[in-house]
Amino acid sequence: MTQERRHPQVTNLEGEGSARIGDATVRLRAGDYVTFPTGPESAHILTNTGAGPLRYLCFSTLPTTEVVGYPDSRKIGAMAAASSEATMSGQTWVRHLSFESTAAGYFDGEDVG
Repeated sequence: MTQERRHPQVTNLEGEGSARIGDATVRLRAGDYVTFPTGPESAHILTNTGAGPLRYLCFSTLPTTEVVGYPDSRKIGAMAAASSEATMSGQTWVRHLSFESTAAGYFDGEDVG
């Protein structure tokens, strides 16, 4: 997943895992901290590689608008809300997730005559 405005950070509390950040994979153990850069070249995912649970604390900035790209599944998500509180309670103006292949042209469906 790649996010354009949020800056997610993870502190690994328990277990072993890996964090893929772009083309790199970083091993995670209890006590490790990792932050994820924004942008498509830094798409990221956490994977549990241990025998037990992987428990982590994830936090980030919380802007009122967000555009997220999912390069592995070729999806794009967009969300906008009036405030962070509205976002957290699900009161968004726009919340959309679709596959890139369903993209429309800018003027598709518009009366331009």
